Amino acid sequence: MPSLSYHNLQELLSLIPTTGANLTWMDLRTYGAGWWMNNINVLRRCIEKLAKDAFQANKDPMEASLFYLAMGKKNVLWGLFRSVHTHQLMSYI
Repeated sequence: MPSLSYHNLQELLSLIPTTGANLTWMDLRTYGAGWWMNNINVLRRCIEKLAKDAFQANKDPMEASLFYLAMGKKNVLWGLFRSVHTHQLMSYI
């Protein structure tokens, strides 16, 4: 399998909307981001933006829960639940 050059990787990264537009899982899936992102920091930034945009779309922490838990950010998720006052769900985290 041929490796991507730095230029090609930067070109692919520029296709992903990181500012302005909301990033969705379907966007990352469409671009095949899991196949070519070989830098863990870039992947973390994309997933963090994905989680943030998922929460802000409906102010629903459940929309972002999978992403934050996958990154090991349980405290951030707990804070989101606390901010929207869903006490019943906070007790399960």
